[in-house]
Amino acid sequence: MTTPREGAGEFVTHRMLSARRIKINELRNKVEELNQQLIEVERENKILKRQNAIREKQIDRHESEDSEVRT
Repeated sequence: MTTPREGAGEFVTHRMLSARRIKINELRNKVEELNQQLIEVERENKILKRQNAIREKQIDRHESEDSEVRT
């Protein structure tokens, strides 16, 4: 048999555990959100690196053509 005081203790314990579960779920959601942002940034970075390499090749070709014209 539980006394009113024990019942109150169980209620508080239940509330604390519930609050903890909620906080853990919030943190898990935040981790997932940040992982998705990381994936997007990595994709964007890959695209930008590829574009940069293409532009560098174009610049090199243009500079090469300019030097051939001057000689």
